[in-house]
Amino acid sequence: METVERLSTHTANLVTAARALDYVRFLSLCFKNDGRKMQAAEVFKMQNPRSVNLELVEKAAVAAGSTTDATWAGPLAPTNALADSFLELLRPATILGRIPNLRKVPFNVGVPQQTAAGSYGWTGQGAPTTVTKADFATITLGVAKTSGIIVVTEELAKLSLPGSETVLRDELIQGMARFLDLQFVDETVAAVANVSPASILNGTVAIVSSGTSQANAATDLEALLTAFVTANANVESMVLLMKPANAIALARATNTPTLGLRGGSIYGVPVVCSNNVGDRLIAIDAQGILYADDNGVEIDASRNAVVQMDGTPDNPGTASTVMVSMYQQNFVSFRGVRWINWKRAALSSAKFVSGAAYV
Repeated sequence: METVERLSTHTANLVTAARALDYVRFLSLCFKNDGRKMQAAEVFKMQNPRSVNLELVEKAAVAAGSTTDATWAGPLAPTNALADSFLELLRPATILGRIPNLRKVPFNVGVPQQTAAGSYGWTGQGAPTTVTKADFATITLGVAKTSGIIVVTEELAKLSLPGSETVLRDELIQGMARFLDLQFVDETVAAVANVSPASILNGTVAIVSSGTSQANAATDLEALLTAFVTANANVESMVLLMKPANAIALARATNTPTLGLRGGSIYGVPVVCSNNVGDRLIAIDAQGILYADDNGVEIDASRNAVVQMDGTPDNPGTASTVMVSMYQQNFVSFRGVRWINWKRAALSSAKFVSGAAYV
């Protein structure tokens, strides 16, 4: 039975990867055909006659035209099934997508948060029962989005090089995943009103690592667990985040066979590993981390856009801002957008050790 389940999961993963590749191929063909999706679908059909996603691409291509669409730079709209497959590859690439039991909430909807517990006591015969109440506050996650632009040559966009569609797909996934991870765990990231959320560690006081040896790793973990429990965080939904190298050091120091480079568990606590965690050991109450996600990712393409080729573009632009024409330079730009937000419900929901780098 277990073998059948593993085979089923493996098959599902292959289907997802194939759809994501076809998604990028279709975008590139739309680029080659000046945004004409019907022509792109015909070319896709000729180039990929055995693709299991032919029907999905053809359905995407027969949508009625609109006078509001730009000649080329309007949104490209492959079917949701292909886009969702791209997102399914993105989710496990991020720390956020691998943490179990996070509390998912809708955008712009108030969520009750308990801020104080009620009072309880023993009640003797004929004695009055203690009257209790709990205090609550309301948390709302506003709409926020992450986005990025990849600029490539027309030669690469035309997929004339073997495996170039895989390069584009993986870069979009890994680039967006790394950005989200760093924003999620970097304690220096503060909230920007109506733009972006704070890191789950922002505003918390770090536990400074005791050293770099494996013995220090065990000591630091004990200090982290003690701080987490002392803060009355929910141990039942506790999750540890760390980089793979630190997981190995902890596994050796504590003789824990269930912990490895890809995570696992230690002392019964689930562990998520990612190099993006950096030199930190992080403990979170997953139920105390709220997140909103519209379950979609948008990818557009343009060869007529004018782009500032800078990781921190001017906002607003100035007279000295250098803009690059995609058309003039024979470039094509791919833009990825994902709508997502998160918030730590209480200060006790996250604790961390800083300077955690063990050898």
